[in-house]
Amino acid sequence: MDTFTLFHHLVSEPKKIAAFSFDKNGDVMNNETENQVFLNKSVLTKENVNIDLKKHFEYYEHKVEECKVFFRSNMLLDFYKRGDKKLKKGLMGSDFFITRGTLSALAGGKGQTSLTSWAFVLDGVIIIACDKSLNPETSTIQNYSGLYFETTITSKDGDETENLDRHANNWEQYKEVYSVDVFLTNGETVRVAYSCEIDAFDKRTMKPLEIKTQYLKNTQFMGGKIFGYKKSVNVCLQCMLGNIHEVVVGYKDDDNVVCKIKKYPVKDILKPSCIANAVEKCCHQLGNRLEHIKKLFLGKKNEGCFKIETFDYSEEFSATYYPEIVPEVKRLFTKEFCDTFF
Repeated sequence: MDTFTLFHHLVSEPKKIAAFSFDKNGDVMNNETENQVFLNKSVLTKENVNIDLKKHFEYYEHKVEECKVFFRSNMLLDFYKRGDKKLKKGLMGSDFFITRGTLSALAGGKGQTSLTSWAFVLDGVIIIACDKSLNPETSTIQNYSGLYFETTITSKDGDETENLDRHANNWEQYKEVYSVDVFLTNGETVRVAYSCEIDAFDKRTMKPLEIKTQYLKNTQFMGGKIFGYKKSVNVCLQCMLGNIHEVVVGYKDDDNVVCKIKKYPVKDILKPSCIANAVEKCCHQLGNRLEHIKKLFLGKKNEGCFKIETFDYSEEFSATYYPEIVPEVKRLFTKEFCDTFF
């Protein structure tokens, strides 16, 4: 598909290098597609949709950050083993490892005022991990409502009707790891490997889908656009990095009840020139920031760590150096990871 061809002179088409499913302890499962789900085939044709995104909230255990510690640690340990104890080899020669969300934030496409991350080098690979304790948090109900919507409209076989009684959890995730080449101003490239949570697949095409919710009250202000400006940029950037070409949108009322579900090509979100231009600017900024981070570590002989702060929709960027791996970094990883690498 040519949805993102416009940006491939700045960021190459993603290449899948691995897939992971996790159990309730955050460990990597032997069957990498165990947690893969499909969009239920009845979702887009059903009339009178009524999905209360607050349902079962009282049973929800909010363990997002705890799960992320296990996910990032166990993926990197797995790549370390695949590469015969050479992380760079396991990551197919990548210069960076990061998550899709943090990569989008580095590019300037996330809806936050700032983002704080920690960066350090292992076997020639710059690891960047977001520190949520230093960043504005999404509310628990907001996090739950999106997760519950995904849980309700998807299933292992894609043949179910909506299941309003399934409980949502943070650990039952399917992730794919991609690599892209990001083109720098000096004509060189850096290779970035990043993990990407896949919300669901279209069973007919076997292509990944992005699932979002949108308030109905906001649509009247957007002049026919699917999302507002900032959300459009964020969604397009996320989809480009995830090699995703279609978005499923649940329209909700003020009481967080979804009453309509539609699917759109990402091409339609990219149609306004202001959105395409903003995504292109983000791609440029991503290259500039990755180049800057790489130079920072070269200047320190790849030792120690940096606390990195970026500001959304701004070129502001700060990096504070620490000559040792600080406790704030270690708490973002498991004991097994720290014992292996630090």
